[in-house]
Amino acid sequence: MFSRFLVALLGVVFLLAPVPAPAQEVSPTLQRIQSRGTFIIAYREDAAPFSHRGSKGVPEGFSIDLCLDVARAIAATLKIQSLPVKYLAVNSRTRFLVTEQGLADIVCGTTSVTVARMANVDFSMITFVTGARLMVAKNSPYRTIKDITAKPIGVIGNTTSGRAVERAAKLAKLPLQAQRFSNRDRALLALQRGEIGGFVSDNILLAKLLQSRAYGSRYKLVGNLLSYDPYALILPRNDSRFRYLVNRKLAGLFRTRKILKYHERWFKGINPAIPKLYAYVIAVQGIPEE
Repeated sequence: MFSRFLVALLGVVFLLAPVPAPAQEVSPTLQRIQSRGTFIIAYREDAAPFSHRGSKGVPEGFSIDLCLDVARAIAATLKIQSLPVKYLAVNSRTRFLVTEQGLADIVCGTTSVTVARMANVDFSMITFVTGARLMVAKNSPYRTIKDITAKPIGVIGNTTSGRAVERAAKLAKLPLQAQRFSNRDRALLALQRGEIGGFVSDNILLAKLLQSRAYGSRYKLVGNLLSYDPYALILPRNDSRFRYLVNRKLAGLFRTRKILKYHERWFKGINPAIPKLYAYVIAVQGIPEE
């Protein structure tokens, strides 16, 4: 299993690695940013510790920090002192639409890279690695999704977690039923009411949720990871110059290990915070500048 994950990781890393862009190439995204005078960051409000609305009402999180670094790199490229940032809240469906329609310049959250998604948007190099996992009530007898046959399993619509449940059901030839919810709050409410047998979402997001006493006292994570999910920032399609700028900045964060400062800020105390596989992401993506 680990070897297959590593092969998949290396394939995505090389596909998304920064490549030199021709000096004369014009970036439609950079032109749009320069024309409007602001950098629009789309983000998920319910994806802590990667992106969420902080106590002061300002978006924050691991992915937000990465995108603010990108904003500074854009300002340097455009030769301006600072670049004002505007935020646009999105959900699991609209995060792709705002990029395709030019309503946002980048999406900073917890989006998994898939080949199918590459048909409509571009991605940065990998920013994190996780996988889908099952969360159930603390007193639940369920240990894996195979145990849940009497009730549906909750997932958020238009996510890789939902597809992971469907693949597992097909592979095991079990009558598992996935019930889709528009957001995590509604799924958690259904779990609390006993309407679903469990909730499948990204392991790192669920682990963060269980940090709080309100959820940690009522729920638990069970079973193994159901998928391999490499996170990346969503970028506008067909803009290699902009993708190069973003990936150059990210490569520098990995190469200098500044990325670890962000880990300490946002993942401290989460168990497990950093998957072992992510160590390879850090090592492989510290691409030399020259």
